[in-house]
Amino acid sequence: MKSLLFHLHNFSNVFFTFGDWGSGSKIQHDVANIMNKLSDELSPQFVMALGDNFYELGVFSVEDKQWKENYRDVYNASGMQVPFYAVLGNHDYYGFHPYSQIEYYKESIDNRWFMEDYYYSQRIEMGNGTILELVILDTVTLCSNMFVEDVKIDLNQSFADLHMEQKISYMKRGGKQLLWLQSTLASSTADWLIVTGHYPVFSGGGHGDSSELVKNIEPLLSKYKVDMYLCGHDHTLQHLKYNDVNYFVSGSAGKTGSFNTSPHALYGTGKSGFMIHSLSNGGQKMNVFFVDSKGNIIYETSLKQQPRFSSFVLEKSKFKGCINNWMNYYVIFLKKVF
Repeated sequence: MKSLLFHLHNFSNVFFTFGDWGSGSKIQHDVANIMNKLSDELSPQFVMALGDNFYELGVFSVEDKQWKENYRDVYNASGMQVPFYAVLGNHDYYGFHPYSQIEYYKESIDNRWFMEDYYYSQRIEMGNGTILELVILDTVTLCSNMFVEDVKIDLNQSFADLHMEQKISYMKRGGKQLLWLQSTLASSTADWLIVTGHYPVFSGGGHGDSSELVKNIEPLLSKYKVDMYLCGHDHTLQHLKYNDVNYFVSGSAGKTGSFNTSPHALYGTGKSGFMIHSLSNGGQKMNVFFVDSKGNIIYETSLKQQPRFSSFVLEKSKFKGCINNWMNYYVIFLKKVF
């Protein structure tokens, strides 16, 4: 603990990320205990919950007992009474009631839980004035083929067949989401542009890369110079990098898996834990710490913002350049005349 606090001495503006957490297992409780303890010391501004929020079939209603047993009673420290920006995972879909998690937010049952739709974006002003934009994806509907295979493996063919009947609606939502994603990334003026989802784009864990995301999402992340992509699904802690985009897999807050390898990996482990993100005082730099279930820092890295202009700023810049050129020509004309 002292080591982490020492590292954070000159930093402020903290948030936590964790995924694959709602298992009710000893692993969940061990990681939650460390999160609770550190939250009281570090005062995170928010928590990013990266999907598989409730095992094995998600919740079935806003009154489901898992809300209390695996969420409210577990993350109960005063430092954890902050917004939980939540993503839907494959297990949240398995029981056919993913909308219950959106409904839970809309009915204001808990003032921490935030999930206004299947996918959404949220601009957050940190304590030092730095603006983060969280672009939260529903990767299940972006990876419908992969999802149906997951159902078959994790559950059985009968469940897979039932989800196949929903596949067309999933694909329609995924198509609309892709258009929304491109528009949202293109128009962002945030200091840090962060995309989150449940399925990984790249991973050295047991599930590996998500081919549908590599094909459809990665080009957008690179084109619009996204600072990082946060996800879960593989029950590991990983840092990967591709085309200057940092990818973090934080999927071991309730279950553990194994890390194999990836050509894009900078670090990976199958240990349980979560991540702490801390902005520098000026906001141009972010340190990311991987913390295990005993509170040890097992990996840390430092990131800088990507150079990025929104299309609006770019067009404004071009317009300003045209005006400046016109003024220069006018001055030259006046000099010649007079």
